[in-house]
Amino acid sequence: MLKVIILVASVALATAQYAPPAYGPPPYKPAPAYAPEPYYKPDPYSFGYDINDGYGNTQQRKEDGDDYGNKRGSYGYTDAYGIYRQVDYVADEYGFRATISTNEPGTANKNPADVALYAHEPPPSAYAHAPAYKPAPYAAPAYAAPAYAPPAYAPPAYSPPAYKAPSYKAPAAYAPPPPPAYKAPSYSPPAYKAPSYSPPAYKAPSYSPPAYKAPSYSPPAYKSAPQISYAPPSY
Repeated sequence: MLKVIILVASVALATAQYAPPAYGPPPYKPAPAYAPEPYYKPDPYSFGYDINDGYGNTQQRKEDGDDYGNKRGSYGYTDAYGIYRQVDYVADEYGFRATISTNEPGTANKNPADVALYAHEPPPSAYAHAPAYKPAPYAAPAYAAPAYAPPAYAPPAYSPPAYKAPSYKAPAAYAPPPPPAYKAPSYSPPAYKAPSYSPPAYKAPSYSPPAYKAPSYSPPAYKSAPQISYAPPSY
């Protein structure tokens, strides 16, 4: 009987574990409420700067922005040799567009993407702020190998040490040491000291009998016997 119950329970457990999942659409969940981000109107602005390092190199930057987010500006530089680059750009709802003017060597007129590149003639070789650079001719330094002279070798002079015969001294005749003198030990017995004894003083015990107190007695109150009323029976 027990085996049958265990087998039925095992079959029920296996059926519950391998039961097919319930099919059907998932429960409906409403989409969360969407609140658009607030619109912040841009503030118009304008800034710019010009830099001159005093050696013929200059830089400049300028930009303006309106209250619709559109930007217009320019930046560029000119070095002491007359090489320059000027970039004018616009950034608005149509994208970023730039126009570049330069005379840098190796540039050519090109229009990649939204950029217009205008290459101009390179600057003249002579420039007022920067003299032409002429490198000094290279002269290899003269090299002279040092003269080598091996050191002169002279063997050290050798002189053997002088021979000295050892001196011999015969030992003295042997004499045994004298025996030590006998010294009897000194003994002094300790002095006897009789113990001191003093008996304790006798003190008679003090006794005081307690005071006698007669007991207080109050007799109980007497209660009269109850009165019994007798009624003769009725006939």
